[in-house]
Amino acid sequence: MTDYIETAELRVARSPQLNRLRDVILYDWPEGDAHWQWVATAPAAEIVDWAETVAVDAEPEDDPDLSTGAVAQLLGVDRRTVTGWCIAGRVTARRTPGGHWRIPASVAVSLG
Repeated sequence: MTDYIETAELRVARSPQLNRLRDVILYDWPEGDAHWQWVATAPAAEIVDWAETVAVDAEPEDDPDLSTGAVAQLLGVDRRTVTGWCIAGRVTARRTPGGHWRIPASVAVSLG
């Protein structure tokens, strides 16, 4: 993991188009190793497109995104149930670059 993190950080620092979005790109995303590997190896245009989308779609700090596991625990249901709701569009959710579902905390609370 350390190699990918260092490689990703250097790549972002050396690229003006990536460096302007460094706060989004180098954020400690929950995808961990997969995110760092992607930043280290993906085409720069793909990373820029993703980072610009994330920056525009970002929820305010007071409404953080929760994982399906956190929502399941909050509601007393299985994580797979929450994932099914996301897939079916029954809850407002987004997919991370690593393919995980994230649900705004305000949405999760409204379900309970």
